[in-house]
Amino acid sequence: MTHRNDIAKRQQVPFALYASVASLALVVVITQIGLQAKIMNPDIAQALIAAALLSSLVNPTLAAVLLSRGSSPAVPAASTGGP
Repeated sequence: MTHRNDIAKRQQVPFALYASVASLALVVVITQIGLQAKIMNPDIAQALIAAALLSSLVNPTLAAVLLSRGSSPAVPAASTGGP
C-alpha cells in the first residue's frame, strides 16, 4: 500500500487511473458468478462489463496525457532585448 506522501502530487491522479485497470477481471468474474447463480440480470451484467472495459481503455490514456503534461520541460521566456 502506498501513502499519499510517497507519490508526487502531480502523479497521484495518473497513478489512481492506472491502478483501476485491474478491476476489469474482477467485474467479469463477479458478473459471471451472478449470472450462474441467476441473481443478476444479463443486461446489467453486460452493462457492468462494458463500463469496466471502457474505463480500462480510457483511464490509462487519460493518465498518460496527464503525465505527459506534467513532465514537459519548461519553455524559456522569450528575450525582449536584441543583440
